[in-house]
Amino acid sequence: MDARTVILIGLLAAILLAGVAYSLNAWSVQRRRARASLSAIDFARGSFASQLNHGVAMNELLLQLVEALRDTFKLDSAELWLCEEGQLTLAASEPNRERAPIGVTRAEQSIAANAPVSSDAWAKVWLPGLLDGQAHRNMRVAPISQTGQLLGLIVIDRSRKAERLAVEADQTLAEVAREVGVAVNKARLDMALEETLDQLRRQADELQASRARLVAAADAERRRIERDLHDGAQQHLIAMAIKAQLIEQLVTTDPSRALEVAHQLQSDTSAALDELRAAHEMAWRRNAERKGCWRH
Repeated sequence: MDARTVILIGLLAAILLAGVAYSLNAWSVQRRRARASLSAIDFARGSFASQLNHGVAMNELLLQLVEALRDTFKLDSAELWLCEEGQLTLAASEPNRERAPIGVTRAEQSIAANAPVSSDAWAKVWLPGLLDGQAHRNMRVAPISQTGQLLGLIVIDRSRKAERLAVEADQTLAEVAREVGVAVNKARLDMALEETLDQLRRQADELQASRARLVAAADAERRRIERDLHDGAQQHLIAMAIKAQLIEQLVTTDPSRALEVAHQLQSDTSAALDELRAAHEMAWRRNAERKGCWRH
């Protein structure tokens, strides 16, 4: 075997070994990224929804999520924004930071809700507030949406000097955003349902209290009418009965006195009728006032 053949075989062996090493390294990187991606997805799929169903506060879960994302992709920062009433509000970030809310129009919400996982170039055009005054960031933005409605955004950032975020990051972010979107939407629906039930309970309590007030008012009115009849018309009727008996006794012994008492009886009859009319009118008016029909 001559020297040229030996050199050629050596070169082929080196190329083969380099190819194997590259393949092994690529496979190792892919496995590492897959494991990292799975850790973030598993949290979103399992722990996030499970803990939310067991009453753990949403803010605490969102903080755990951004921490998991930062650890998964070795990020400089991870943020989760929620969209409510025309504003994006920073709900959780790692590291913790304060950011002012970002106003978003309906058109911007629609565009963001239907966008794929995007870069800082997309954010610069549609949501420049996310850049926080930095012209260039190695950023990925994933919309959290349900049925075309923007619920929020996941924003991750890695230094420009570091390794760029791989395609696996976009796939993971999209999957995490879908899972979080389902959980956030369910939480909001549950909250809306609870508010509706609370409102119905308050209305039922108010209706019951209103019925109790009506019953109490009716009882009070009945007692008032009974009292008015007892103090007014009933007393007149008793007096009339007594005077009628007196007339019967006087008609043979003292006719003039009997006539005088008869005139009094006539006056008492008119007074009794007036009392009954007044009681009836008062009862009718108060009943109309309760029904809202009476006008003074």
